[in-house]
Amino acid sequence: MIRHAALLSILAVALAGCASAGSPLPGLATPSGASSSTPGTLRLDASANGTTVTVAPGTPIALDLASNPTTGYSWTVTTTPDRTRVSLASPVEGTYAATPVASGVVGSGGTQSWSLHATGAGTTSIALAYARPWESTPPVETFSVTFVVQ
Repeated sequence: MIRHAALLSILAVALAGCASAGSPLPGLATPSGASSSTPGTLRLDASANGTTVTVAPGTPIALDLASNPTTGYSWTVTTTPDRTRVSLASPVEGTYAATPVASGVVGSGGTQSWSLHATGAGTTSIALAYARPWESTPPVETFSVTFVVQ
């Protein structure tokens, strides 16, 4: 019984420390009107699509989207952010990392990633489209996020 009480006390202290740290969970965008006061990288994924995030100048931003170039589809930046507000620090096509799979598995997906950096006060956005570049059909998926740097 004492062991359980001690473990519960340790767990409560650990959870309280996590809650007061205020660090965003991966993939969760800071809603409009709130600020990301936590030092470090703001991580965004598909769950941030269509949101507005508020960041402080100097904040690094990582954008990670699922991708599978073995199907011919890839993400393309269709609207670049105003670099005086948020600069695109990585290549416009991003970087791709395949998800590790068992030997012999063909055609697995991975993650296409972009590094951005909040540079100056103001509002800007980035938009991307997931499509086969050689096809003239609408993208199968789109992504956009608006940044408010303050």
